[in-house]
Amino acid sequence: MRLIVERIAALAGNIRHVSSDDAHRSLCDVVHLIAAAFGEEAGLSGSKRAIARAVMFEDVRRFVRANLADCELSPEHVLESLGLPRPTVYRLFQHEGGLGAYIRHLRLQAAAKDLVRFPWIPVKDVGYSLGFNSASDFTRAFRRAYDMAPHEVRLSKGRDPGV
Repeated sequence: MRLIVERIAALAGNIRHVSSDDAHRSLCDVVHLIAAAFGEEAGLSGSKRAIARAVMFEDVRRFVRANLADCELSPEHVLESLGLPRPTVYRLFQHEGGLGAYIRHLRLQAAAKDLVRFPWIPVKDVGYSLGFNSASDFTRAFRRAYDMAPHEVRLSKGRDPGV
């Protein structure tokens, strides 16, 4: 019940600053929590733990997307900011190669899109804008992920580098 009340209070407090899609997702999360909490009495089936994990997973994903450009964004930062248990979060993102890999993947995906959309912005600035600490870190990570350098994406006029 505490989790349900917290979710509703958070949604109510931020409703003016939340996109309609995020508000809809948050409301759906609350409905799922209510269904989990009262499902047995209502004749519904489903695991309360599974629903709580799904909500936690979405919370982490939403937090990462909202803070993608923050160079301080790391698995540690996410855990501290959201107050979530490390083992649970690592299990949730195990299929992604871990939370750090998930963050890096989203950053690189956004970078590939930005390199094509904003060809006048220097490559290093695209990397910095997405939280990479140096141009060489960005280039190295991009090359490992897509087998091409960031500037090559621009030369290929945005042909899919795997994003």
